[in-house]
Amino acid sequence: MPWIRKSPFARHEDPVEHMMELLCKEGEDAGTPFDATERKILCSEASVRAPVPEELQRKSKTLIEQLLRREQTTETGNDPKSFTNSLEWAGDSSYPNIVALTEDVVTSGTGVLRLHGRAWAKDKSQLVGCALAVVIIIFLLVVSFAVIFHWK
Repeated sequence: MPWIRKSPFARHEDPVEHMMELLCKEGEDAGTPFDATERKILCSEASVRAPVPEELQRKSKTLIEQLLRREQTTETGNDPKSFTNSLEWAGDSSYPNIVALTEDVVTSGTGVLRLHGRAWAKDKSQLVGCALAVVIIIFLLVVSFAVIFHWK
């Protein structure tokens, strides 16, 4: 089954820490490194009582967007431990701030992770295929109940 994927991270590896390392590297390359306090805030669980400071949000979102754009244009997006692919595994046990900020960037409509061309067509055809399969299954269930219970 190709749609079931195994995590590329070993038991001792934390996807959140891996995302944080990639983001810190991006910050250092951009000249705006993260200090220990900022790293701790981004790795901690998202909470309404302890929101991420506005300055850190802006800085993080800008760097996350740059990182996602770079991964989209280069071959690093195919890496199972890329920032984009790590996002899939990072939110499994908890919901850290770095995952929340990344999801904000992705869903903000900036077009960072939009599908294009063949990937978009494949995604849409799978969606239509699944909808058609559900309709056929429901139809078969109704027909089978009608046969079993002799409904007219």
